[in-house]
Amino acid sequence: MVTAILMVLSCFFVFAVPSVILAIMALSRSHDHEKAVRYERYAWISIVITLVGGVAIGLAVMNGGE
Repeated sequence: MVTAILMVLSCFFVFAVPSVILAIMALSRSHDHEKAVRYERYAWISIVITLVGGVAIGLAVMNGGE
């Protein structure tokens, strides 16, 4: 959850919101271990997708869209 919140506060802002939501859902499902693990995995996947997409967009902008 900390990683997702840091991404929201950084330049990824709106794109990291699903990561935060999935992390909150994982924490709220602490009584059901299987669902908590599944939501945690989805949150990490969302974080990775956001980072890769952000880097790709950053590189495209730095290259001037060429």
